[in-house]
Amino acid sequence: MLIEHVGAGRRVCALQAMYLERRDAAGEVVDKISEVERDSAVAKLGILWFQLGFELFGDEVWILDLGSRTVRDRIEVICESLGLG
Repeated sequence: MLIEHVGAGRRVCALQAMYLERRDAAGEVVDKISEVERDSAVAKLGILWFQLGFELFGDEVWILDLGSRTVRDRIEVICESLGLG
């Protein structure tokens, strides 16, 4: 929903996974996480972003054509599956 609001009038949205704070698999804040944990988190985000219609552009950057009607359709399906209908 944020993408639709902020992206109004724009043609493309680009995302790259970053973190605000580091957490381990148990959810505890840590100074450092392993590459395996980071890669796992990035992969999970990639799956969600792909479901929304994003395409992997390269180097963990995903892009989305905001003019595509399928984007709104995919957002609606995901919201309904999460009970946000």
